[in-house]
Amino acid sequence: ESDLGYRDFKNGAAAPWNAVIDADQTNIRYVTNYAFEANGNYHQISGGLETTSSSYTNDGDTHKRAQDGKFVGYNGNFNSFDVQLNAREDTIKAKDATTVKNDATSYLVGAGYHINDEIKVTASQSTGFRAPSNNELYGWGGNQNLKAEEHLSKEASINYTGEDVYTRVTYFTTDTDNAIVYDGSVPTYSNVPQLENKGVELFAEKTFNDIKIDVSYVVQNPKNRETGNQALKRAKRYGKVNLTGAY
Repeated sequence: ESDLGYRDFKNGAAAPWNAVIDADQTNIRYVTNYAFEANGNYHQISGGLETTSSSYTNDGDTHKRAQDGKFVGYNGNFNSFDVQLNAREDTIKAKDATTVKNDATSYLVGAGYHINDEIKVTASQSTGFRAPSNNELYGWGGNQNLKAEEHLSKEASINYTGEDVYTRVTYFTTDTDNAIVYDGSVPTYSNVPQLENKGVELFAEKTFNDIKIDVSYVVQNPKNRETGNQALKRAKRYGKVNLTGAY
């Protein structure tokens, strides 16, 4: 459960435009797993239910939304081969007509092959969707006519696992219909009919005694498929470094 409050102030006093935003969200998730071995092969079946309710108030105008989901998955190991299958169905119910598409089904199909104990290659294809957030619908520059994003992603990677190190190189492509973008010149959120993105992600993880450091770097080219222009507010290069330790 989370709560968010936002107030605009100017010189220590409430701003004259009186921008007041209050939001809260509650999420409940249930997951069950069943694992077994058959003929020397490992199998795991999982499933679950999830429900999320949210309320968003902007200057006294309140909007409520509920999202229910159910999902099932399978992971299997067959000697040198790994298989992953996932499916999910979501339903969005809103007080207002927030999206044209209120129901969505998504999936993931993936496979991996262990070349040896250290090197593994993988490939996957998945679909997904993202409903507009309350802020994109009702906040500053909000657009209540936004449609949900729909994604088709494909990935291929090579992974190396050593004693204290893990590295991965991934090539990915993502095609998005009705991508939600923000245009600061208007300003408002809108849907781009078709957005494509291709790139490479480099990831490395190293453990030093009780300290673990991981580094990732992404080079990509997100662009509007119709105009060829770079997508707004989507970086062509970015990275991050995480450092964790036990005390």
